[in-house]
Amino acid sequence: MFEILHVSPGPLAKQQAARALGRMGYIMGQENDFERYQHWLFTKMGNSYEEIQILLMKSFKETLTLERKKSVLESHIENLINNLVIAIETTENAEVFKFILEILVTVVEMYPSEFYEQFRDTIDLLFGWHVDHTQPLCNIEFISKSLQRISHHFKYNLEFSIQLIENFLEDITNYASQLGETGEISVLDHVTVLILAMNTVLKCLDVSFHPSNNKNVKSEFIATCLTRIVNTVMDALESYVPDNLTIAGNDCISLLLGCLDNKSQSLCNLIYKLIDVEMTMINELSDATIISLMLMVSKIIKELSANLPIELIDKLIGPKSHIVKLRHSPFKNIQDSVICVYQALLNLKNVSLLQEAYRYVLGDLEVIYRQIVPTVEPVTQNNPFMDYTIEYPVECAELTVLFLLRCLSQLANASSIIVMWALKPSILELVSVHLKPYDPLLAKTAPSLQYCLLYLLYSHCKCYNHFISNSSLVNNKQELPNMLNRFALTEGLNINDVPNTSPNSGNFAIILDILYKTLSTESSCEISLLLLQWFNDILVNSESYLETLYVNEAFSRVADVLVKTGYHFNTNIVLAVCNNLDKLLSNKQLAWSNMFLSNITDLCKLHMNSNIDAVRESYSRLSSNIPWDIAVVEINKINSFHHIKHKSTYLNDYNDYMVYLAQHLHLNGTVDGEMYPLQFKTFMNYLLKNEFREANWKEDLFTCCWVVESDSQMNMELFYDLAVNSPTGTEQLANIRSSSVLRKLQIANAPWQAK
Repeated sequence: MFEILHVSPGPLAKQQAARALGRMGYIMGQENDFERYQHWLFTKMGNSYEEIQILLMKSFKETLTLERKKSVLESHIENLINNLVIAIETTENAEVFKFILEILVTVVEMYPSEFYEQFRDTIDLLFGWHVDHTQPLCNIEFISKSLQRISHHFKYNLEFSIQLIENFLEDITNYASQLGETGEISVLDHVTVLILAMNTVLKCLDVSFHPSNNKNVKSEFIATCLTRIVNTVMDALESYVPDNLTIAGNDCISLLLGCLDNKSQSLCNLIYKLIDVEMTMINELSDATIISLMLMVSKIIKELSANLPIELIDKLIGPKSHIVKLRHSPFKNIQDSVICVYQALLNLKNVSLLQEAYRYVLGDLEVIYRQIVPTVEPVTQNNPFMDYTIEYPVECAELTVLFLLRCLSQLANASSIIVMWALKPSILELVSVHLKPYDPLLAKTAPSLQYCLLYLLYSHCKCYNHFISNSSLVNNKQELPNMLNRFALTEGLNINDVPNTSPNSGNFAIILDILYKTLSTESSCEISLLLLQWFNDILVNSESYLETLYVNEAFSRVADVLVKTGYHFNTNIVLAVCNNLDKLLSNKQLAWSNMFLSNITDLCKLHMNSNIDAVRESYSRLSSNIPWDIAVVEINKINSFHHIKHKSTYLNDYNDYMVYLAQHLHLNGTVDGEMYPLQFKTFMNYLLKNEFREANWKEDLFTCCWVVESDSQMNMELFYDLAVNSPTGTEQLANIRSSSVLRKLQIANAPWQAK
């Protein structure tokens, strides 16, 4: 097998040979002969060139894969770890080192107890590679991730880990002092890898490196680390634009901030100064550095929220901010990192700071949204963006509004008391009243934005069960005299002094108004489906209040427009309407008006003729919930053409009038087509032999027979209705039969005519 590794014709054969060799090692372990196998393998490691060494490590990977399934090597692990550590000591090739390290970490993960005694010596050896500034950063990152896989050993050896941090910090300070003296780039590289090594230890320790979790960790030491790292990054930025060092430093600052509860004002000011320095250089920084800066700023906002100066909000998201410009970046990672900054500001627990950040976001949103919907009213007072209006193309303005909605999404779904009471306007009022998601211009020019607005509003309302329970529509004025008497509160207190409605009591009425206005406006199918799902949620949550709700005008308007929405070509919309109507009619305590029930019956009559089984069956079931005295009269009623036209909804919708018109035009020869023998045979088999095919076979038959070019304005989608398909098909059959008979008669009479 070892010979095959040398003489195989290609890499695939070598890979498979290495796997076979690894399986042989596992088999020898089962036979209690693994010691001889690993002695042979590590001997070959020392005498082979790099490619063979890598293949031998891959064979070990196969051995460990089998070991995970069934352990047979436990008694040999200590010796195996020793051999792997010796192999790391002797190798000078980075690729070989990475493969050995991966095997070592895998073994330690499987048998952690065998590594405790060798942890410190091995870690010293591995960090020797980690702080080698001549290594590519990808190798250093690989070492860091490998060490994080065995992080529990760092937590177990906490004193040793803290000593590592102290050593790295001392080396960082020494090299940082040489930045201004020597001016050598290698000094920057040394500082960078040392900070990266320190970050690795901090990530391994995680919450263990926190004064409240361990007495060996002092707040003063963490503050010292923070101060030195911040100063090191600022010193480097004075003379260079060191992207790698800046990324490492920003990451380190973020890690250390999370470990420090009490931050002195001097430390906070130093951190704010670093933000200013990096922000002024943002045009010179790489994309990766910008992302690290945004993530660090987000962490700073979170950790220093109580001490943030209000001026910082203007610097970060004001009209002159560099961050605001980054939202137009073509790179998604940069946009996501900028959103983190916005969401960190909108997640502040300090109410005054939160209100200020909210004012800036709303001011920005108002100015840009007005370019899409010019009729929008002012959203906030003293808009800081009013004097900095930039005219965007419609597409760019839409993307910017979508970006700001993403920033608001976390706030909208937070279910926070602060969000509910401290922010004016509220999220509900902002989206439903100020931004007018039902505006016809918005639906026409930016349907995707309209959908996002409505979905944001829907998800926000869903967090509060659509504000149903405390709505004035379901709660009558409560009498409190008995309660006041019970608690002896009558003296000096008038019942009118006690508020009996919630400040959110009008929210549910706003939601119903949005549903009514948007469903009444021509919009995309996706929006209609979203609103129908929203109304379905409302019906589920308001089941116990329906007896009070259904007589309310706001609710009745939504129920009426729901029926009109059912006149649609889209199957999903038709089924969603049926589902909602079924919930309304299933409650036998609700005495709906005859007009409403008559309208539902008309809708059922239309869709009970559908070619689609699910639609036909759903509306047949729905019709069974209609009171029989109304259903019988309406279903048996024969309406005139003019009556149907008058009763229909919109001419571009699917309704009785359009079906009747399609039948009328076809039977009068206004539109024509030709059925071919294959279709004739199919239809005759259906009529005579009752042979059923797939559900939409009549639609396919019709489209095959229809003329390629037609002057008819009839919508082709109408012909999925049985009321149109069946007469159309049977008439075509009759035409073919008549033509065939006439042709035979003509042939039969031909000899007589010749005579």
